[in-house]
Amino acid sequence: MARVRARVADTHDWQDEGMSGELAIRLRRAVKRYGPITAVDGLDLDVPYGTCVGLLGPNGAGKSTTMRLLTAQAIADEGELEVLGFRLPEESKAARALCGVVPQLDNLDVTLTVE
Repeated sequence: MARVRARVADTHDWQDEGMSGELAIRLRRAVKRYGPITAVDGLDLDVPYGTCVGLLGPNGAGKSTTMRLLTAQAIADEGELEVLGFRLPEESKAARALCGVVPQLDNLDVTLTVE
């Protein structure tokens, strides 16, 4: 007989944390550079809880870099970033535990092994 164990979600009240009470995402003057290239230049963005947002723009506009910043896969060179009330990158682990991301392309870690 198989045993099933339920996992209870963290009861941390993330809506009461951080700088913003009603924003799921808050960016202020976010900047990300790759050497001499500035991929994101002073981005301000407010996304209220429960809002669905799409990032649109031509190649090189900074859409993917912005998503990397929001998911703490990249660290901003300047600015303030907050996701679900958690400051990035300081509290990125807590923010990532509450977020899900579906990438456009397969990006499995080729060195990942199953034991």
